[in-house]
Amino acid sequence: MQIQYIQHTFLSILIIISHCFCELISISLYAKSDNSSINGLGLFSLHEGEGYNYLFLGDPKNAQKLVYDTKMYHVFFYYVYLFPYYLTSVNNFLQLSSVHYPFKIKIKKNGDLTFTYSDRLYAMKNVDDPHNYSNEYYAIYYYPKSSIVPSQAMKVTITTSMPANQTYS
Repeated sequence: MQIQYIQHTFLSILIIISHCFCELISISLYAKSDNSSINGLGLFSLHEGEGYNYLFLGDPKNAQKLVYDTKMYHVFFYYVYLFPYYLTSVNNFLQLSSVHYPFKIKIKKNGDLTFTYSDRLYAMKNVDDPHNYSNEYYAIYYYPKSSIVPSQAMKVTITTSMPANQTYS
């Protein structure tokens, strides 16, 4: 128990020190799509298991506040006690995870995120997530091959800026 506490404390100190040498930017993420039913929706995460928060689409006013590390090129949020959950993909779900290697993410001038699989993301409902949140919300799901994308899947790009043609009050 004592060793775990020391390891956790040491890791927290390393995280703080590493962040002293970079710029951390507060961001929110939104869906950009040709499909008007999801274009402009905000991304938020819901707990699906220990170390896993799957990303879903919802009201843009409730888009989750995240952090972008300009040196490491990671997007994350702090769960508790400086314990980061990083943007990644596990089992085809885009998610924030504390247990998987984070994507290296670049933000283009127009606000779009580019990372592994970013060109193969789709919004889907009823995708058999552990707590069935996708029965109500669109999950962000990636397909490794275009030949297996279901017809009801809606292509989506993740961006830091709300699409210009969207207005929400």
